[in-house]
Amino acid sequence: MRAAVISGLAGAEAFLSAGGPWWFGFHQAPAGLANAQGNRSWAGHGRLTMPVTAVDASTVGDAPARQLTLIADHLDEHLLPHSGHLVPVDAPADLAAIVAATAARATSARA
Repeated sequence: MRAAVISGLAGAEAFLSAGGPWWFGFHQAPAGLANAQGNRSWAGHGRLTMPVTAVDASTVGDAPARQLTLIADHLDEHLLPHSGHLVPVDAPADLAAIVAATAARATSARA
């Protein structure tokens, strides 16, 4: 299931080059394959036209941002190398500042 879910994502090769992360065995969702197929279908013709923020951490590097570059028109990337998989736990102040900046960008884009 993991291969089916992530095989089509940009950056999957680099992310998995050293083998799957330890947590892959703990995150099994019955709807995972259907969700991945739905996401790929939407991404084939849909665009995210609003400001989008990718918060990347040490566990996945810039993989989320690289995936979003394929569908997001206005992407703002933040890499938190001192954070692990749980950014709100590992870097709450950094995340709060990023969310506030994203909200401010969205507000100014509507003005």
